[in-house]
Amino acid sequence: MSWELEWSDPARASLMRMSPTDAQRVDAAVQHLARTGEGEFIRLPDDHAVTLRLRVDPYVVRLTLDLVDGVLSVLSVYTPEEPWPFPPDPPKRA
Repeated sequence: MSWELEWSDPARASLMRMSPTDAQRVDAAVQHLARTGEGEFIRLPDDHAVTLRLRVDPYVVRLTLDLVDGVLSVLSVYTPEEPWPFPPDPPKRA
């Protein structure tokens, strides 16, 4: 399924402050997520709405997903101070 994409004003402003290369990478990752549902993201467990964080190193894109209207809204783009909250990779089996 493909999602309609909406960028908030703060998210657009964040893109404008980035280097053109970084802004293109973030936009491409968000476009890919909207088109395919694929990307390095997590659903935030404490939210009742469908809220996601998409990692585009070193940036994090915060999004919401409207399941009824099929809209993926980009709320903000930022560089986190804390490490990325994915659990570490499981150990490799020999």
